[in-house]
Amino acid sequence: MINMIRADLYRITRSWVVYVTFAVALAASIVAIIIWASAGPGTGEPVNLNGMYILVPTSTVNGMDSIGLLMQFPHVLLSILVLPLTFCVAVPIFANKTAKNDIAFGMSRAKLYISKLIGMTILITLLYLLYVGIGTLLATILGGFGSVTTGFWSSVLQASGLQLFLLIALGCLAIFLALAIKKPVVLTELYFVLILVPVIIVVIASLLNVDISWLLRFELMANIHGAGSLFLIDTHNAISILGVGASWMALTSIVGIAMFRKAEIK
Repeated sequence: MINMIRADLYRITRSWVVYVTFAVALAASIVAIIIWASAGPGTGEPVNLNGMYILVPTSTVNGMDSIGLLMQFPHVLLSILVLPLTFCVAVPIFANKTAKNDIAFGMSRAKLYISKLIGMTILITLLYLLYVGIGTLLATILGGFGSVTTGFWSSVLQASGLQLFLLIALGCLAIFLALAIKKPVVLTELYFVLILVPVIIVVIASLLNVDISWLLRFELMANIHGAGSLFLIDTHNAISILGVGASWMALTSIVGIAMFRKAEIK
């Protein structure tokens, strides 16, 4: 399986899609810092950006506060970018008929599926680190890192770990859809339905004075956003977030492997 992962990573590095995906994350990170540097300190009140509330740091641009700023966006930006990564990792095995060849040479379907999950995990981890790291580096160059407060690094490690864990869970969902559906167009449509529709339903319900916001406790995008709140995640919230991510991982992986074992591979 290690050779399979190596082969996947080699193939992925030759795909322009992965470079465009990483470039988009890089550009978004840089733009966020440049806007902050240009606009100056925030007021301490959330800013409404087309329905998405962003808390701009009350300080001038610096590396420490940039981490908290950047962690407010992954639930939208990186969740969307998981999809093109899926096209790099899982979709080609049907288009290029590599899955059929791998199985013919003795690779078990379960190991083949797991290798795709591992490849996806590596790409998502690199994407997240690039997104947060480059923006933090730019902010540090522009205004220094800032004075580190007590508990800052432990809070950053907790928040970033939770966000990354949930993004990997989202990657597990995307791999499940890709290997179950096998059709890129349907995959794209269904992926966006699953990550966006629950939020849209809750918003529409709230406009009708019906409170079903509790549904968001089980939704990945909402939890990714909540996990990025530095200093605000207590032990109970962290366990709840981990439970949501682990449940999505386990459900999609177990069902996905079971379906892939019985699927017709052409």
